[in-house]
Amino acid sequence: MNYIKDKKKIFFSNLDKNIIVLSLIRIIRNRAFHWENLHKIREVNGKIYPRITTTYPKKDICRKTKIGIAPEKILTFLDDLIVSINNEIMKIYKDIEIRYKR
Repeated sequence: MNYIKDKKKIFFSNLDKNIIVLSLIRIIRNRAFHWENLHKIREVNGKIYPRITTTYPKKDICRKTKIGIAPEKILTFLDDLIVSINNEIMKIYKDIEIRYKR
């Protein structure tokens, strides 16, 4: 996973990636208690930003990077995580169809 900021690549170590992913999973879990929170976005100066974001690293002010997941990409993100775990039981639940009741 690389991130481009100001036309420079920012490389993350495997530890950094794990911290970022766990933080995003925690945020998704917390917002999922009220599913409509998963679809919220914010608009600043005509640009749309997802509400599911994390900042890494938390302490280093000059190196802070914001990483977010767009609402329509949440299931893709979770499916990719399930595949990367390489566990046969978890792969059964990959690509499960989720329907929202209104």
